[in-house]
Amino acid sequence: MTKTQLGNEVRELMAEFLNFEPSSIPFPEEEEAPTSSMINWVDEELLREQLADSLPVANLMTWLRENYQHLPDAELLRLYHELVRDPQWQSTLGMRSSTTALNTVAVTYHPHEIKTLTGSTNAKDVDNANE
Repeated sequence: MTKTQLGNEVRELMAEFLNFEPSSIPFPEEEEAPTSSMINWVDEELLREQLADSLPVANLMTWLRENYQHLPDAELLRLYHELVRDPQWQSTLGMRSSTTALNTVAVTYHPHEIKTLTGSTNAKDVDNANE
C-alpha cells in the first residue's frame, strides 16, 4: 500500500482554489468602441456623380488623388477598387504601370481608365427620366 502525504504548499494551493472568486470584467460598451474604422469619410453618391460628370477619366487613381486629396490613403484605395468594379461605367485596365504618391505611401499599379458605358445614357439622365 502506497501512502501519499501532502505538503504545506499543496494544502495552501488547495485552500486558495477553494476560496477562488472569479473576477468579472465588464464588457466594453458599444459607444466606447473606436469608431475610426467606421468613419464615413466621403459622400460616395456625390463622388460618383462628380466622376460621371468628369468622364472619360484616363487614370482613376490620379482623378481621386486630385479631387479627394484630404482622404486617408486606405480610403482612397478602397474607393479606387470599388469604383473600378462599378457597373455604371466602363473600366479598362491600362497596359503600362504608373506610380502615384498618396498622403503617406506611393502606389505602383496599372491604372484604370473610366468611360461612359457604350450605348448607355448617363446615370443622371436616367434619374431625370424616371421623375
